[in-house]
Amino acid sequence: MLRDSTALLAPGDDWYDAMVHTRTLGEKDLRLVLDLAADLGVALPLAEEALTRLADALGVPHSGREGAPTSKAAASANEQAGGNTP
Repeated sequence: MLRDSTALLAPGDDWYDAMVHTRTLGEKDLRLVLDLAADLGVALPLAEEALTRLADALGVPHSGREGAPTSKAAASANEQAGGNTP
């Protein structure tokens, strides 16, 4: 355990850059897994949930301009529901 909590980190915090890097790599890996699973027709609801919660759990949530990560499967489901995914 690197930190005592999952509280938000300020950009000047010593852990901030490391956690942003961890978030970026973790989200990339989860998107790759979810995209492959979607191509194979396999549902991975826990991986979808992990992708949704990872940034907050690391203390570095996405700002309004960054947008939350999505997989191809989530974007497709959003489109089918009439949503608007960038």
